Amino acid sequence: MGERIGHMKWKKSLLLILIIAGVIIMNINLREEQKQAGPVYLILTESKFITALAPLISWRNYDYTVAVETIDGLSDAEITSVIVSHSNAAYVLIVGNKADNLPDSSYVDFNSDGIMDIPIGRFPFSTESKVINLVNKIIAFESAQYYKNRNALFVASSEATPPAPGWRTATYYINDVYPILQGWNKYTEYSCCGYANCDAENNQDGISAINNGVLLVSYQGHGGNQMPMYNCNHDINYWFLAYDISLLNNFNKYPIFVSHGCSTMSLSDTRSTGNVYGWLGIDGMSMANAGFIASVGSLEITGGMWGWGTTFYNKLLTEKTLGLAFMKAGKPASPNDGVLVLLGDPALKINQIDITTYKNNYLSGTSTFSQFITNANLWVTG
Repeated sequence: MGERIGHMKWKKSLLLILIIAGVIIMNINLREEQKQAGPVYLILTESKFITALAPLISWRNYDYTVAVETIDGLSDAEITSVIVSHSNAAYVLIVGNKADNLPDSSYVDFNSDGIMDIPIGRFPFSTESKVINLVNKIIAFESAQYYKNRNALFVASSEATPPAPGWRTATYYINDVYPILQGWNKYTEYSCCGYANCDAENNQDGISAINNGVLLVSYQGHGGNQMPMYNCNHDINYWFLAYDISLLNNFNKYPIFVSHGCSTMSLSDTRSTGNVYGWLGIDGMSMANAGFIASVGSLEITGGMWGWGTTFYNKLLTEKTLGLAFMKAGKPASPNDGVLVLLGDPALKINQIDITTYKNNYLSGTSTFSQFITNANLWVTG
């Protein structure tokens, strides 16, 4: 009798163990299904960069389901098809150079209204070392919650008269428009001459500001396309030459660089004869342990995109990621504002926002903007 009872107890114990194991397996499967149904961080990359991207893939797995697709040799139409096949993609990151200036936003403009439908960004690099440098900076930036920094450096060309009838000078926007932005601690610096020949100026103040720590570097003034027309080695390169890049030692203090100048962005880091545009943002991003965390600006001639800039700089204080801020700033109102691109990780965290508070206090309109950005509950303190 005792043996039968012992045998029955053993069978019950075994059954209980199997039931518990089954529940655990079911829960694991359920969590995996929920994760798969959640937002996807989609990386489209040249195959040679997969190893360099491994730390970023692991890092993003905390918040998203990461999907990686190789795009070696794919056409623009085929790249769009890959993105469309991931219907729950929340962000798209493209890694590698692009030969033409067709903006990446065209890949995610599903209804052809000129506005991206999901955030997209690019690492415009040709070498693994540059990818590794930026990946390391992204992880350091978010780990240290550097996005809590609210210092901004605004730089303008110092032209005395507007460049065309009805236009404003770049200095006007720094002095009279951007000071109304709430939430930024602003530093200003004035740069090159604008419409005449000029000599390089001492840029130590700007370099020091970046080295001391700013989240935003905003340039207003002429860009690449002014070089041949005005015989002035365009303002942005006189404010910040390639030599000045080497003077940055802003370890773990990586700002977002935004240029309002013409043709100051590029989708490729490959130099060619006559290719003088887009170097500053890319070079700053590719530096190891210094430089920029991301760059935003125009691939083409622009009228300054100042109205868009005001919206974007406000969005940087209210949206969770850089890509959302860029997307929700919308399409520039003026057709003269060029083709804007985001170079960098669209999922880069720029605010650690409590979504419930965000919806209740801000989206519902029950709080003013100034109340919203100063609400301590919106950021998770470290």
